[in-house]
Amino acid sequence: DAQGRSDSIMIIRIDPATRAAAVLSFPRDLWVKINGANGRINTAYVQDDYALLAQTIYDNFGIVIDHYLQVDFCAFKTIVDAVGGVAVPFKTPIIDVHVGLNIPVAGCHTFSGDEALAYVRSRHLKWIDEQGNTNEDRAADLGRISRQQDFLRRVLQAAVNKGIYDPAVATALIESMQTYIVRDSGMLAIDQILQFAGVMRDINPTTIRTYQVESYGKVIGGVAVQVPKLKTDNMTAILAIFQGAAPLAGSPGQVATTTTVASVPSAGGSATTAVSVAPTVPGEPDEAVQGDIVPDETVQC
Repeated sequence: DAQGRSDSIMIIRIDPATRAAAVLSFPRDLWVKINGANGRINTAYVQDDYALLAQTIYDNFGIVIDHYLQVDFCAFKTIVDAVGGVAVPFKTPIIDVHVGLNIPVAGCHTFSGDEALAYVRSRHLKWIDEQGNTNEDRAADLGRISRQQDFLRRVLQAAVNKGIYDPAVATALIESMQTYIVRDSGMLAIDQILQFAGVMRDINPTTIRTYQVESYGKVIGGVAVQVPKLKTDNMTAILAIFQGAAPLAGSPGQVATTTTVASVPSAGGSATTAVSVAPTVPGEPDEAVQGDIVPDETVQC
């Protein structure tokens, strides 16, 4: 972002043998230890150098980072445009004046690169009811993470539908890697990049499991942060997947159902928002989807 901090932090674990993948997202305001001192996790990001962030993730969550990609806004927009845009279904019109986003009609909307960037970055997204009243997503950044994870699935699906080796897609991927994307030394060569893309091609995006680091809101030193909750049974199971101590989850075709209510703090106090949890396969952790404005992942445009 403009302050030189990470806008989004995700870890993806891939098993080429089973064609399975899972994604873990970290709230940008997560309160963690960084070189022995407390701070927000996005302050561990150093542009063009992933060492501190990788060490911070290992120190706090026990997850080893094998490869690293730093995707800037230009790369994101280039890839979205290369797959022909990404269609997302909405139950209501949505708007965020802070990022210039305005989708006035419910239903499937196809995002181009610029508009897609505004959508996934939106932290003040509002939905518009039948009376024309605007209602802000009460889950704030946690809702934004759920939308980002849903959008990632849809980008991958669009790439699969068009063909990962389609000239436009392959060219955009290579040009982005050469111009906009910073990566570790293990992914420098073009053939290694395409090898990675080939692995992703074999993964069905609808089967990708998505998780968030569980946390609770707290004001520390006058600053609103998210404190991680790592000792719950569900979070322990999630971390085991990304630490490599448990196999990747693989439970396609699950349908999310609203099962509980969580308190999400904000500057004006606490707010209540529904948490949608996918039915769990025995032995696998829950996938929590938080927010009032999260597209139905079972709906394909």
